Amino acid sequence: MSQDKKIKIYEWSSYVLLLGATVVFLVLRAKQPSLSNTLTMLILLVAMFLRMLMERARCKSFEEENESLKADLKHLTSLLRKEKKE
Repeated sequence: MSQDKKIKIYEWSSYVLLLGATVVFLVLRAKQPSLSNTLTMLILLVAMFLRMLMERARCKSFEEENESLKADLKHLTSLLRKEKKE
C-alpha cells in the first residue's frame, strides 16, 4: 500500500472516530454519564493515535522524496562535473 493511501485512510478514519465520539457523548450523556465519558475518551485516544500514524506516514513520505531528490542532485552534479572536464 502506498504512503498516500495510508495517509488518506488514517486521516478519514480519525475524522470518523471524532464524529463517533461526539455521537456517543451526546447519546449516552443523559442515560449513563460515566460510560459516556469513558467511551468518549477511549474513542478520542484512538483518533489521536490515528492522527499520529498519519503524521508519521506523511513524514516517511517526505523523507523518501527527499532522499530521491538528493540522489538526483548527486547524479546531476556528477554529470555537470564530467561536462566541465571535457
